[in-house]
Amino acid sequence: MRKTISYDHILRSMDPEVDKLAQMFDTITRQYVTDSEHQLEVLQAMGDDENRLKELIKLGMMRNAREIFAFSYRQVTGRKAWDE
Repeated sequence: MRKTISYDHILRSMDPEVDKLAQMFDTITRQYVTDSEHQLEVLQAMGDDENRLKELIKLGMMRNAREIFAFSYRQVTGRKAWDE
């Protein structure tokens, strides 16, 4: 079960909207990646190669989406979206 994350501190900040967007995207997708990595460990321990492969594909797609966003953010703002 996924834990509920509060985004209020991001939304209420005085940061520019584009920075809030980057912070929200990072927070949400970083949690997704973390959850997916844990799920991969479970699937590997269970020997469930079929579902492990599916999870690896989803994880790869999410990491790719993070890279695309980070590249786009840097092109628009001249700054890094987040620290990896």
